[in-house]
Amino acid sequence: LLCLVPVLPGLRSNKAVQVIVMAILLVAYIVLQSWLKPWRSELANIADAVMTSSLLVVLLCSAMFTDFGDDGNALGVLSLAIFIVWVSAGILVAGTMIVMRLRSAYVKPFKFFLCHHKVGAGSMARLLKQILVKNKGVRGGVFVDSDDLKDLDKLFDYVGSSTDTLVILCSPHIMSRPWCLGEMVTARAANVNTVKLILPGFHEPSEDIIAGMAHRPTDFDCLAKLGIDVGMVQDTLRWLTHAPCIRLGEELSLNSLDTAADMLISGKRGAVPAIQDDIAPGSKIVVIVDHSNFDAVCCAFVLCSFLLPHFVQDPNEIPVVLPRGHGRLPASTQSVLFICSSEAFQQPEFLRCVVAAADLDVTYVPILADDTFRFPTQEWLKEQEHIAAEVSGEPEEVLDIILSVFTSIAIVFEPSKYSSTELVLTSKATEVAHRLKTRSVLRALSRTALVASKQQSKESTAVKDSEEFERDDMCCERV
Repeated sequence: LLCLVPVLPGLRSNKAVQVIVMAILLVAYIVLQSWLKPWRSELANIADAVMTSSLLVVLLCSAMFTDFGDDGNALGVLSLAIFIVWVSAGILVAGTMIVMRLRSAYVKPFKFFLCHHKVGAGSMARLLKQILVKNKGVRGGVFVDSDDLKDLDKLFDYVGSSTDTLVILCSPHIMSRPWCLGEMVTARAANVNTVKLILPGFHEPSEDIIAGMAHRPTDFDCLAKLGIDVGMVQDTLRWLTHAPCIRLGEELSLNSLDTAADMLISGKRGAVPAIQDDIAPGSKIVVIVDHSNFDAVCCAFVLCSFLLPHFVQDPNEIPVVLPRGHGRLPASTQSVLFICSSEAFQQPEFLRCVVAAADLDVTYVPILADDTFRFPTQEWLKEQEHIAAEVSGEPEEVLDIILSVFTSIAIVFEPSKYSSTELVLTSKATEVAHRLKTRSVLRALSRTALVASKQQSKESTAVKDSEEFERDDMCCERV
């Protein structure tokens, strides 16, 4: 570009303008080079910037000894134009900063900040974010640390200066988690609107528990480094007992969560009415989950949400969660997703659904939703015989069905993990969708086939025993 300046039309005869244009090009190059750093070595980038700056200095020094002749008028006009552009750019930048400052004071980037304990409400936080983001009444983002937190040192800054409403997902152990308590303290200090979403199993900390925190100061060392002491935590917990709340019932459904989201947005408070979900008679893909496990139910709903884009071409193929109390699957069911959570296979209702799936001869995919889940062993099966007897008059068949479920490789899908970002969960859901669509790799769960196979095995064993008995008789006769 520098070589073209002296030969461009309109610049050939004007030496002053040539100098200005070349200086502008060199300055632009220095700015871009410092920003992009095109060389792999840091030393090479520094050397490039120094050489270009030196070239600019040489150009300006040479211009001091150049006779511009009658080009002075053009030089003055160009200088004035550059000055006007510079002043206009300064005013524009200053105005933009003022507008952004005023906007941040009234319109914060995050409408909701979901304060939660990963173990107790990690999946719930993910599910609630999905519901809020889709709601047209939410103007702004929804903060979940797995997606939005890049620097832990800025966590409390997000709460105090970038959040409109702090939503505390009150799971059983959240009031003992230091970082969650720090978020609550920050919200109270910054007068951030705070709402408690009460989940099943949560109890407000008693005065004895709050007072006992003074005897465990080391539990809050991570907060002390940030200027939050035990006294501030205690005052915040007492303040939270009077904070507005929304209370979810024991039975979780998408309808009740939609209602809770509407209450958050509209400012209503109180108990969320229990509204059970419906399941379409023509549903082909059904998700079976242990409804006594709150986090597992949330995981099932999250999985269905991520699978939705893969099955929009046929509404009947959109995965649905089997509601609580539905012991029977729709007759149209072709595939089943088993959410394998801790103690799921010890719940009679869950086992009834598994047996119902086996009666329909469906294909299936096990989904590992909890890292504490343990695959069944022969000893475990013996311990569960009494539960299997509650489910069916043929407990051995129930146990055989359970074993058959784990002949297929499970896919891990854990929204409650901190590492489970939206991108990771999308990738996992794509893997599940691919397995469901590739019929050739799916295993079938058939009670009839299991019974026939077991009967055939017994007959084969009987034949072998008979043959061995005959051989023994022949040997005895010969003797």
